[in-house]
Amino acid sequence: MRSLRERFVGGGLRYAVMTHDLVMVWLCWQLLFLGRYALLNEAPPQPWFSLDVLVVIALQALAFWKVGLYRGLWRFASVADLINIFKASFIGLLAILVVFSYRRLEGIPISVLVVYPFALSALLGTPRLLYRAWKDYQAVNSDARARRVLVLGAGHAAESLIKDLRRSGDYEPVGLLDDSTHLQGAKLHGTPILGRLDDVASVARETDAKLLVIAIPTLDAAGMQRVVGLCESTGLPFRTVPRLADILDGNSLPGQLKEVAIEDLLGRKPILPDWELIRGWLRGRTVLVTGGGGSIGSELCRQCARHGVAKIVVLEISELLMINIQAELRRNFPDLQVLGLLGDCGDPAVIRHALSRYRPDTVFHAAAYKQVPLLEDQLREAVRNNTLATECVATACVEARWRILYSSPLTRPWIL
Repeated sequence: MRSLRERFVGGGLRYAVMTHDLVMVWLCWQLLFLGRYALLNEAPPQPWFSLDVLVVIALQALAFWKVGLYRGLWRFASVADLINIFKASFIGLLAILVVFSYRRLEGIPISVLVVYPFALSALLGTPRLLYRAWKDYQAVNSDARARRVLVLGAGHAAESLIKDLRRSGDYEPVGLLDDSTHLQGAKLHGTPILGRLDDVASVARETDAKLLVIAIPTLDAAGMQRVVGLCESTGLPFRTVPRLADILDGNSLPGQLKEVAIEDLLGRKPILPDWELIRGWLRGRTVLVTGGGGSIGSELCRQCARHGVAKIVVLEISELLMINIQAELRRNFPDLQVLGLLGDCGDPAVIRHALSRYRPDTVFHAAAYKQVPLLEDQLREAVRNNTLATECVATACVEARWRILYSSPLTRPWIL
């Protein structure tokens, strides 16, 4: 919740902006009349204040409210704000035409009406752009080394974070984002709330943010996944504030920013494997790892080696990956027997040859493509390698009556 002082200051600034805009409406209307009659060397028939002028100001104020002109901030005025100003000016012109049509626009020159939306847009837009330019100049010259930070969330965690960022002097909070409707346009310790979480890409670009910080420690797993996806879409680095449980457990310090961990996305503590059980099962065995040179297969080889297997057979289609994993295993585990077989596990002859020659106790099938966006355009090869090759390995193991532990990025592990 904002303090009473912040509410008063924020409301006062908004009313000041509204007063400025209505004064500009009056000034624009009067200047257009003066200019039109000055060209004719005549005195304008309209006094400085009249019922017509008050009606014009009231109609234009309604147009400003309808367009939502005061949801934006002068500090971040952009082309979108100028478009909104022109839209409001044009709506105001239409309202004036409708209201004064009862007297057929008597006393209002057509030239004034034609120029009115353009002149009013210039009078309203120019101060906003000048103010933004001045604030940008101040920011650059006050502390050019400060890293600009956009904060996601506007609760208690964000309040503490902004204080810590400003106290450090190395970071400059440039804005906040929050999905709460009643917070839009408000300020938190002088830092404006610029939109909703879904606006992170556009707001980060407009504010020239260099770092995103997720300050919503109460998010559940689904909410954190959504926010992380939004942050990743910007291409900017992002961090998160620690949860209370992490601070109490001693895993994080108060105010310390950390990278988003897998536990934040899971919404629960990770389930740790029973290493004693795994070690007792693998010790002294011969294992065959298909795709043993890949990212998943090579890690499987390392885990098997650490847990006491007697022999590892690496089935790999890439000779470079085969050489690399064999060299690594022989270097780190000199007592381990490492064998290699170059070939495609999707070839029934290759997998049957591997099973009959090396007679492994266990087969880990890790030969699969896992870059899903790439595979969406390579369906034939994805099906051949991830589905048909898996069927080929499983069929060969069943035929050979081997006990198989299957591990693939696209299916659940199962034991046959």
